[in-house]
Amino acid sequence: METKFRTLYQLVFLLLASCTALHASANSEDFVLPNTVTEMRTELDVVNFDLKDKKGRIERLKILLPHAEDLAKKNEDNAGFQMMAGFYNAQYAGYTGGVGALKYAKAARKYLEKSTEIDPSLYGASAHSVLGTIYYQVPGWPIGFGDKKKALKNYQTALQLSPNGMDANFTYGEYLFAEKKYTEAKTYFEKAKLAPPRKERPKADVYAHETLQKYIAEIEKRLSK
Repeated sequence: METKFRTLYQLVFLLLASCTALHASANSEDFVLPNTVTEMRTELDVVNFDLKDKKGRIERLKILLPHAEDLAKKNEDNAGFQMMAGFYNAQYAGYTGGVGALKYAKAARKYLEKSTEIDPSLYGASAHSVLGTIYYQVPGWPIGFGDKKKALKNYQTALQLSPNGMDANFTYGEYLFAEKKYTEAKTYFEKAKLAPPRKERPKADVYAHETLQKYIAEIEKRLSK
């Protein structure tokens, strides 16, 4: 199960990475809690890029997670706050792993589904992309709530809403790769490479393109056998 949640963490890391100004010093023990969606995204950059120690990341998220959920409750009609609460829970599930991570995966699902009800296209339909991966990576009944049909539905919805987007094509390509549909996966990975650059997220694009190239190289290797 830890491997599955680690994959979930990697996806959220990809979707949330950006290079906006840091909201707080990575070395500061006292930091100002983020109170806007933009600040919450930025704070996750601090966790992912500036805190090198896994224990430090988890400790930081222990403080941030309840705050993110509190903001979501106070802004029930705001898709961004719901999405961030979902992302923070998914992030925490990814870092902690194990059976205990299911609790946070469930919370992530709840917030992300609410976000899609309010505005499914927000941030390139990222909520649907992450939901797809949650449903795909989390074990199914009787251990968890994983569901391949729901995973596929979310991936396809993300593609419908953001047909040329990086996240939608990247995550669907990963799904196809995991299902050993390599030729189809390569098509979506190539499409993801052609996605318009995200000026506010160059670090995410660099990380994504490096990962895409590794996937494509691996697919070509497997198909040549």
